[in-house]
Amino acid sequence: MTDAPEAAAAPDDLLASYRRRASEEIERRLPHGEPREWLYEPLADYPRRSGKGLRAALCLAACAAHGGEEDDALAALSLEVLRADTGRLGRRLGLRILSEFSSAMWQTLEGQAVELGWRRDGVTNLSPQNYLELILRKTCWYTTIAPLRIGALIGSWGSADLQALSRFGLFLGAAFQITDDVLNLTGGQGAYGKEIRGDLREGKRTLMVIHLLSVAEPPHRDAVAALLRGPAAERTDDRLDWLADLLERYGSIAFARDFARGVADAAAAAFPEAFRTATRPERAEVIRQLIGYVVERTR
Repeated sequence: MTDAPEAAAAPDDLLASYRRRASEEIERRLPHGEPREWLYEPLADYPRRSGKGLRAALCLAACAAHGGEEDDALAALSLEVLRADTGRLGRRLGLRILSEFSSAMWQTLEGQAVELGWRRDGVTNLSPQNYLELILRKTCWYTTIAPLRIGALIGSWGSADLQALSRFGLFLGAAFQITDDVLNLTGGQGAYGKEIRGDLREGKRTLMVIHLLSVAEPPHRDAVAALLRGPAAERTDDRLDWLADLLERYGSIAFARDFARGVADAAAAAFPEAFRTATRPERAEVIRQLIGYVVERTR
């Protein structure tokens, strides 16, 4: 059994610890063979990329809070449950975990399809509710909801209250994604680690863009809509500077930050019910710490 990270540690340190444990397990289970250059190296590229460790932290901590061992959750995340008839989780729970993976995959796929459809068809008449429905599927399921559900199922041997966990995960995931959108626009390249303004360049309908389209004067609104509907080649650095300036002038960035904080407050309010049946609630403090972190982080 591996010792769990201390809840009193700083969130960045907590996440780094969980990320390191998950990465070690992934590395141990990555397949090797030939053709290495054309198959196995590309296969290993994505899981080896630097991440925040949020998914691993939520899954492992939820497992521990519900009485399980974090090593069991690590085994599940490596899909050891494919051998459910002989695995440590048992066949019935193993199949249920596989169903959770499948559900998260389909939710994410549907969310990605909606977002790509908005961009392909030039959809701009969107509301914050449309955005929340999108990120519920595209982000929340695989970033927060599924890790929490899977960890809790493993720790409780299938008896956890998944509805309350899912509600908490929705709020936490929404706060995370909205903050990520803001950082993509305002963060520094070194700290954020991704292409700054990449969302604008791709024409994504973020909460900030949706707000701008709803409050801008007609000439600005029409010009923004035309830019979003046009080819990516038209979204040059100069045009993105202009669009970023509008987002600031019309208060869209401040709107998104306030919205993220409000959703994080909803997550904090939902937390006690989400972990009401936890047998070791002190192990869930790691997760409680992350509520504020997801909106105050700089990367």
